[in-house]
Amino acid sequence: MARGLKIFGIVAGVVLGLVVLAMLLVALFFDPNDYKDDIAAAAEEETGRELSIDGDLSLSLFPWLAIGVGHATLSNAPGFGDEPFAEIDGASLSLRLLPLLLRREIEIGTVRLDGLSLDLQVDANGRSNWEDLADDEAPEPAPEEEGAPPSISVHAVEVSDARVSYTDAAAGTRYVLEDFDFETGTLEPGEPFEVVSSFAIESSEPALRAQVRLDTRAAVDIENGRFTLEAPQLDLEVSGEAVPGEDAMQIAVAADAVAIDTEAQTLALDALVVKLPGLEARVQASGTRIVDAPQVTGELVVPEFSPRELLSALDMPLETADPGALGAASLEAKIAYGEDGLALDDLGARLDDTRITGELRMPAAEDAPLRFAFTVDAIDLDRYLPPEDEDDAGADDAAAPIDDVEIPVDTLRGLLLDGSLEIGEVVLSEMRLQNVRLVVRSDGGTLRLHPLEAGFYGGRYVGDIRLDVAASPPRVSLDEHVEGIQVGALTRDMYELERISGTASGDLVLSAAGANVGQMRRTLDGTVKLALAEGAIEGIDIWHEIRKARALIPGQPAAPGREGPPRTEVTELRASGTVDKGILHNDDLVAKLPFLNVTGQGDINLPEATVDYRLRATVVSKPELEAQTGALGGKTIPVAITGTLSEIKVRPDVSAALKQEARDRVEREILERLGDDDEKDAAGDEPAGERDLEQELEDKAKKKFKDLWGD
Repeated sequence: MARGLKIFGIVAGVVLGLVVLAMLLVALFFDPNDYKDDIAAAAEEETGRELSIDGDLSLSLFPWLAIGVGHATLSNAPGFGDEPFAEIDGASLSLRLLPLLLRREIEIGTVRLDGLSLDLQVDANGRSNWEDLADDEAPEPAPEEEGAPPSISVHAVEVSDARVSYTDAAAGTRYVLEDFDFETGTLEPGEPFEVVSSFAIESSEPALRAQVRLDTRAAVDIENGRFTLEAPQLDLEVSGEAVPGEDAMQIAVAADAVAIDTEAQTLALDALVVKLPGLEARVQASGTRIVDAPQVTGELVVPEFSPRELLSALDMPLETADPGALGAASLEAKIAYGEDGLALDDLGARLDDTRITGELRMPAAEDAPLRFAFTVDAIDLDRYLPPEDEDDAGADDAAAPIDDVEIPVDTLRGLLLDGSLEIGEVVLSEMRLQNVRLVVRSDGGTLRLHPLEAGFYGGRYVGDIRLDVAASPPRVSLDEHVEGIQVGALTRDMYELERISGTASGDLVLSAAGANVGQMRRTLDGTVKLALAEGAIEGIDIWHEIRKARALIPGQPAAPGREGPPRTEVTELRASGTVDKGILHNDDLVAKLPFLNVTGQGDINLPEATVDYRLRATVVSKPELEAQTGALGGKTIPVAITGTLSEIKVRPDVSAALKQEARDRVEREILERLGDDDEKDAAGDEPAGERDLEQELEDKAKKKFKDLWGD
């Protein structure tokens, strides 16, 4: 037995020696560079492409079977230019022989690939420059070998300075991956390995460039379709025209683990964290059917951050009317992703003091609308408007800041929306609304708010608003109705004016066109109806002013003193009118006051916020009011209303009243004089018929006017 083993050892040693000797002889006398032309010819016969090997080929056999190649190129397909389809600076691969011969263990050394350049193109007809290299015939499955498969290990994989470009002439896009470096630790079956990679990727549309670095520990089980990344860390530096600001944006993505099982079709995403400047988002998710029809569910949390600081970090500083606005925000939601798109349910968000709840649906189909249903407790939108320009401070046009607000045409064109919004209380343009309910829909050309309802200063508002951004300039139409509105509270909030009170109702059917709010105000057209009941004008006592004017006439008693603050009650007011280029014109104003019946006409200039009205106030002539009205009973007195909406001036036209009174006195005196002349005619004096009575009346009237107020 011992002798047999000794003989076997001698034979094995001789065989091994012969193998080593053969390897040494091959290494000494075989030069692989002598076969470059043969290799190039075989490649051209197989692919139809020209293979050029101008670098050295190397071969070693012991203790490693190692091959290497220097610079080489593969020509492009016909019609895709003269630049190579593929190019490398060098590549090498080695295999350890003894473990393979003695233990059927495949030990591969470091696999290196240097300076790979790959040019992928699609022409205008959709033809690619790699389709001729594809093998349409599926390879025959290799016969299964009996026994356990050999174990395989790779010492490392190193790829350096690789570049891959992709150009699609039909779509007009180009993408480039360059400066690609990739390095792994030892690859052994069932064992995790280190992965470090860095590269830059650039796109033409949109114009973006990202510098990327990945550092993780991976586990790959190809046979069972399992892939795991332990503690992956991905750092990105993004720049380009689509990135706000002039500097690059830093983004960091990390997770505890990412696990994919293609056999079970599952995904596990454990504690994914995405960090932007001033913002952090956390995701916990799991998925099923990830190959056939991915379904992913999880939770999204965005801890409190400052939107103002985030915008500043992105070089997009935003000034607001309230410097404290955009100070804090946060978000929580359940997420679900599937073939229909992304959904956020049980959404809870905060913006400053505002709480928002609801749901959001972001569709996968490009022609499907974004759907949402939100509930907001309270929000003051005026806080987020641009601050008032100091140069405009104190100007009559208090709406100047909002006039400059542009209509976001580019954003609204193509916008698809279908949602609802409920707000407990909102401040908008200094108006306060409660229990707001609206449905918003947009088909990419027309944005419509309908139904639109709100509690409005003790009454109710119902409206239908359309914004047509397909038109140029954009056009808005309003069909609005209010009922039971407390005018005093409304004018106090909008104009800081506490002069008007009462309960108002009205209808507005208006339209306008313009690129901003100011232009729309100046092109406003339509009709308006208004009714006011049980109202009052504070700060002015029209009846007292009339009696003061009466007292200026010689011989009239002085006006009595006024009790309490000046106030004019309005028991009823009705008016309708047309709007043309932002100016409301009214011809049928009718108002009833305790001592007056008023009719009139005038204009309200909405862009300039000015008022110019001329009224005729007739003093009520009733026996029960005679003690108050006196000799004014039945008389009509002109009243002028002028000024701005913030400073309305209401005053009787004293000049007209005094002129009328003087005219009456002159006529009475002339008539008395004419009576005296008639008596003289009867006594034989000059007859009155010889006089020009009309001229005398005119002359005496002129004299009386001169006596009262001179020329």
